[in-house]
Amino acid sequence: MAGDGALQGAAVIELAASLGMHYEATGEMRLFDEQLALLDRALELLPQGDPNLAPVHTNIAAARLRRFSLLRERGDLTAAIAAARLGIEESQPGDPNLAVRHSNLVGVLRMLHDVTGDPRVLDESIAAGRTAVAAIKAATSGQPLILASLAGSLSQRGLRALSLADLEESITIARRAMAAAPPGSPGRLPAGSILAGALRAKAQLTGEVSSLSEVITLHRENADLVPHGQPERGLHLVHLAATLLVRYEWQEDPADLEAADDAARRAAESANTLTAAEAWSLRAACWRYRAERRAADGDRAGPSVPLRRRWRRRTSPWPP
Repeated sequence: MAGDGALQGAAVIELAASLGMHYEATGEMRLFDEQLALLDRALELLPQGDPNLAPVHTNIAAARLRRFSLLRERGDLTAAIAAARLGIEESQPGDPNLAVRHSNLVGVLRMLHDVTGDPRVLDESIAAGRTAVAAIKAATSGQPLILASLAGSLSQRGLRALSLADLEESITIARRAMAAAPPGSPGRLPAGSILAGALRAKAQLTGEVSSLSEVITLHRENADLVPHGQPERGLHLVHLAATLLVRYEWQEDPADLEAADDAARRAAESANTLTAAEAWSLRAACWRYRAERRAADGDRAGPSVPLRRRWRRRTSPWPP
């Protein structure tokens, strides 16, 4: 009978994977939720000690974390943390994917820190990330994701604690992740996002804006890697628009202003309500900047205070 449960569970897992592919192609949340329900059903069917238990817990953790990032429902985050820990506990001795499961825990703990602000959670996330990197073997899949996950936690602590050492380590590890992911591959997306965030945080901390050009290039590449219609594309476009506005505040190049408005306009078309709201806020900032430029152009004496000084209140906040 245990064999029957294993066979039925394996069949449900295959069906869940198929639904996941349909979701990736369409971005339809109904398919995403059906996939989660099937993964939960697979856990009910699989017998104790089955080697598929760890992968299923891992997939549930990743899916719950992604759902939380889109909908911000706290129950998804709680479920993701529990599933990530169970994925590690259910791993078989010598499992080459153990590093991936430790890395999943890194991501959910970092998201929990975002919600609670508890620095101990972020420290635990970094410790889990170092364990994940140390557990990488030649057969380990997803090495760019594992490296990017640790880099993300280091970047977050660097910005929170104003630690250049954490930011520099994050940038180094994120570049390793990018090097491990071929151009155009899905693995470059998280690595590129983390590298952009770490570079942006360093610029924010040091006041050096030279690295913003690389950040902007990374955000453009990230947006291009996500198919049209998926909510994540809007998030990358919001980050692109916000970074362009930050560079505009410092360099006052009208091309950056127009590019920021274009990126925010495209982000506003996202099906995700939170993303659309952020995008419209950024578009409003672009319109205010345009109005100020027109007023300045109409004044022969020019503005008495540079634009970046007058808008130091940050109408274009750094994206999270």
